Amino acid sequence: MSDLFEIIRERRSVRKYEEKDIPEDILNQVFEAVRWAPSWANTQCWEIVVIKDMSVKEKLQAAFPPKGNPATKAVVAAPVVLALYLIVSSPQKNIFWCNSSSLRMTNSAGN
Repeated sequence: MSDLFEIIRERRSVRKYEEKDIPEDILNQVFEAVRWAPSWANTQCWEIVVIKDMSVKEKLQAAFPPKGNPATKAVVAAPVVLALYLIVSSPQKNIFWCNSSSLRMTNSAGN
């Protein structure tokens, strides 16, 4: 259990990236982690969009609030952006499970 708390305490947000591609096998590991995230009745009520195109990342950046979000610059600097979106059928239940999958995605991407 102490390992879990150490992982939680040491988690950091990364917003500076190396200018290199992410290998497909690494992306596939992230997708696999998300696939195994719990969801209500195994509905897996989310999808992942892989964004590598700079013009699409710039459009995504334009959707951010103009001030106060540290990810505004990082979204175009990252070599790849993984956008997780909720498939809405039962928002009250699904938003919780979407959060579960996003945690899996971010935790597996850090390894």
